[in-house]
Amino acid sequence: MFSPLGTPSISATIKYFNDRKVPHLFAVSGVSRFSDPKLYPYTPSSSSRSDPTARSLSSTRTTIWAKTISPACAASSRRATTPVSWASYELTDPTVESQVIGLKASGAEILLVAGTPKFASQAIRKAYDIDWHPLHFLNNVSNSIGAVLQPAGPEKAVNIISTTYYKDATAAKWQDDADYKEWIAFMKKYNKDSDPADNNTVLAYARAYTLAQVLRQCGDDLTRENVMKQAANIKDLQLGGILPGIKVNTSATDFAPIAQLQLMKFKGDKWDLFGEIISGDVGG
Repeated sequence: MFSPLGTPSISATIKYFNDRKVPHLFAVSGVSRFSDPKLYPYTPSSSSRSDPTARSLSSTRTTIWAKTISPACAASSRRATTPVSWASYELTDPTVESQVIGLKASGAEILLVAGTPKFASQAIRKAYDIDWHPLHFLNNVSNSIGAVLQPAGPEKAVNIISTTYYKDATAAKWQDDADYKEWIAFMKKYNKDSDPADNNTVLAYARAYTLAQVLRQCGDDLTRENVMKQAANIKDLQLGGILPGIKVNTSATDFAPIAQLQLMKFKGDKWDLFGEIISGDVGG
């Protein structure tokens, strides 16, 4: 099993696969319990680890948001040291409009939206419609132009800040890039009905490339034991579609493949990268 997505489905299957010693590679969730190697030794996960010193994509995002938002808080007129307010939602909720209204009423000057695409799009649109313009951060799960920002209204998302580790397939700067050309050729042959503006197509390609590397390293030994060994032995892999300078590394104590991200700001029609690549290491 490779790259299952979503906490509910992973929760329902993770014990089944581990009990039967089925490789359950790079599960995608923000839930830390999935990354406990003692409980789930067959589930290298992209989620946060139980060990706070271990690297993971979710912990990388958290650390980078802290590094980015803390100076903004210091510069804020409120000079707040704790969140002013927070609001949650259920997947069964029709909208998050009331949550956004409540957050504005709290007086918050900085907004971090960590939601799935449908609700992130609603939050962006509602904040703009009620004339609330905080310093706005958006999680990279929901920064797709095609799937989130266009439905919200691109003009309503201007100056939102997010993070990325992959190339925006719609950006002009990558059109002559060798990796981009390889990706677009692949898409035209195998996934021609997809929307290039949906960054999930780039992510899917990069994840599949990682799996291919694991299988390549296995050679003719495709036992479950060797698959797990090689999944924990990826060294400096540069993926097609991933930003230059960001490489995949795993080890027996650290399955999470990505430890770096780049900040970017939405300009109304595209994301503009800015600053240096930031490490998710606490001391980095």
